[in-house]
Amino acid sequence: MDDRKINENEIIFFNWESINKAANIYIRDNEQDFNLSKVLERTKEEGREIILVIDEAHHHTTSEISQGLIQMIGPKLTIEVSATPVLKDPDDMVSVAIEEVKKEGMIKKGIILNDYFVNFIQ
Repeated sequence: MDDRKINENEIIFFNWESINKAANIYIRDNEQDFNLSKVLERTKEEGREIILVIDEAHHHTTSEISQGLIQMIGPKLTIEVSATPVLKDPDDMVSVAIEEVKKEGMIKKGIILNDYFVNFIQ
């Protein structure tokens, strides 16, 4: 994020608990004007829409701080993912058969990250 915005087709991963605190370094204002709210603001100024995916949503979306953070992010779509959801409205849940997930290639036996990485530490 050298240009301090989310570029087209770019994905940013955060540990929800790491940004879910009012005094967090990613959230609070700083002299470099480089924080999550400014990054999101610049991204939206370019006409990009944000899609927010929250894993373990049954733990991470109910607090007042979490709701404020979701509002600040202002996503076009929020996808709350949980293997053990707690739902008030069963119409909010979408079930997907494991066979369909495998067929689409969303579950892998393994992946290779940094294929050309060489560990120089001995």
